[in-house]
Amino acid sequence: MPLDVSGLRSALTDLATNPPGDFAQAASAWGDAMSTYAAAVVPASTTVAAAQATLVSSLATAFPLLLAAPAAIEQAFLAFGATVGGGMLAAGFGAKPPTTPVGFASLVLTGSVDEGVGNLVLLIDTWMRTGLATNTVSGVTIPWS
Repeated sequence: MPLDVSGLRSALTDLATNPPGDFAQAASAWGDAMSTYAAAVVPASTTVAAAQATLVSSLATAFPLLLAAPAAIEQAFLAFGATVGGGMLAAGFGAKPPTTPVGFASLVLTGSVDEGVGNLVLLIDTWMRTGLATNTVSGVTIPWS
């Protein structure tokens, strides 16, 4: 089972309609959403839980920064991707995680909650799928899915 786009959409819709009470709860909810989304990434990763912990910690620091938050949030997601990629070696794949920014700074969240969440999910999913994994035996490279 690949990246769970519908699960991410559901979790982010819940976040948008029932916002957490503080930054730490928001970071935790984002961590849960991304962990569920990446739990069955292909190739498989043994470090999704570690990636979740990294993301939660980084976002808990980033969210209170206000004006500097977009850059800090980008760094949090880059760390998430790198950690997920590190766990693919156990499945026989050397990973090249997504390295380009997700694009949060350029994201415009207007319109309905459904439209805004849809744009956010598309942005994250498109970014995650730029990760590559090379089979350590055959040398065949595949995109993350």
